[in-house]
Amino acid sequence: MKRSLFFFFGLGILAALATAEDRNPPSAPPPVSSPPPASSSTGGAAPVLPRYVPPVHGAPRASIGAGTRAAGVAAHLEAISPEPLGQTLSPSPSLYWYLSEPTQARVDFTLTDETSVTPLVERTLPGPFVAGMHRVDLEALGVKLTPGTEYQWYVSLVKDPEERSSDVVTGGIVLLVDGGGLREQVARVSAEQRPFVLAESGIWYDAVDALSRRIESEPSDPTAHRQLAALLEQVGLTQVAAAEGAKSHP
Repeated sequence: MKRSLFFFFGLGILAALATAEDRNPPSAPPPVSSPPPASSSTGGAAPVLPRYVPPVHGAPRASIGAGTRAAGVAAHLEAISPEPLGQTLSPSPSLYWYLSEPTQARVDFTLTDETSVTPLVERTLPGPFVAGMHRVDLEALGVKLTPGTEYQWYVSLVKDPEERSSDVVTGGIVLLVDGGGLREQVARVSAEQRPFVLAESGIWYDAVDALSRRIESEPSDPTAHRQLAALLEQVGLTQVAAAEGAKSHP
């Protein structure tokens, strides 16, 4: 008898709980919000900065030339290139180098590959040169890179043409990669987002070129200067980064 009473009593409790759940169904989980575009800033906050993700290419290799070499009493010459190499999606990319002070000295550009004995390109760049970043346009030089081949490039400040051992030399390595569907992805995003996509995909030279050309078209844009400075800082180009960062302040 007691077992029967407990049985019916239990059924009553279950029925009451079921009725309460029908009246108050569980609320749905809150929707997941999408992150803002990489180039946007909200609420007056500082702009989002690009993040460079270096490609994996085996053991680190020695740098070619020096990242920074004295070009005079205080001047420095630097290749805008990461270690051990930088990638590009363009068969004829733009390469950048930096000079901390103006010079009227001769500046030579040299391009070699890992198989050739003689340089592919030897060219004196038109000067004189102001302080800042300078571009070497391989397309203008008629150069097309072969995918998968590492190319070494050098910029030499020739202080004495009769004594080339006094040259100040810096350089980097550029590698043309296929990128899979990355080209299509880059083509779909806005010009402001393009450096973010390229940098996070390890495409150094194209990310720097995108920001540099944006700065050329809008020299007073502080955001582009800060974004370029952030990329340079991430690969140890601290002096160039400081110079670019200073331009972001009115």
